[in-house]
Amino acid sequence: NNLSYNIDIGKAAIFEKGPNTVLPQVYNVTVDFAVIHEKTNGWDDNGEFINENLPYGAMMYSDPSKTIAADASYASRIQLERDNQAAADIAKSKFNGAFGKMRRRKAIKKGSRPGATDYERALSSEAMNSLNQESPETVAEEIAKINK
Repeated sequence: NNLSYNIDIGKAAIFEKGPNTVLPQVYNVTVDFAVIHEKTNGWDDNGEFINENLPYGAMMYSDPSKTIAADASYASRIQLERDNQAAADIAKSKFNGAFGKMRRRKAIKKGSRPGATDYERALSSEAMNSLNQESPETVAEEIAKINK
């Protein structure tokens, strides 16, 4: 329905790209639209997605290791999704660079303990995914260190 943008040069700092060329740090963008679906979307009483073909035959991402019971409350489902997304985002930065391997081992240990939180289990899963991308020799070394 509507698209508008505003460049805020006066209120925020700017980047000076070159002589007579400045780029603002702040852009305000407003989009107003109405979504029209051909079929009903959402979940049924059993927690199954109603429109399996949304969007139009595209395969939906699913990770069977990160599931929640169909009778769980909506708030629990949302929290699980947030935990999983946070774990994935944190893992990208946490398990790379200096001390990344040590942090990864610690996350795997924490997530495998009894009583670990959903977040700790999600972070542990992301740590394992990160570990599985390493060479077989590195994986063997890391597993040995985790099991100490």
